[in-house]
Amino acid sequence: MAASEEALALTARILRQTLHDDAARPVLEAVITEVLPWIELLPVDEQAECVSTLLRRLQASAEAGVLAPFTQLAHEWKQTAAIYADPALTADLSRPLPGDGPVLHQPS
Repeated sequence: MAASEEALALTARILRQTLHDDAARPVLEAVITEVLPWIELLPVDEQAECVSTLLRRLQASAEAGVLAPFTQLAHEWKQTAAIYADPALTADLSRPLPGDGPVLHQPS
């Protein structure tokens, strides 16, 4: 089991390092999108963030020997993609919520 975790951590490090190579990055992103096709349902500007955070969490989880944080994050991104795939749901979840306090503005 320890050897498998070490191999997974090494693989995750290699994949993350590939993200820093301008020539290899598009290939890696294409491969990951092929393996996880729901990534294409995310807005284009969030697809690269998804890939990057998944690989970072995979490495951290593998090095800690606990893969649940990675699988949880993958599940959360997949559910986010499902929300974006439904325009009505996206609009509903993006609208301001009524409240009883003062209107707060996003910090700049």
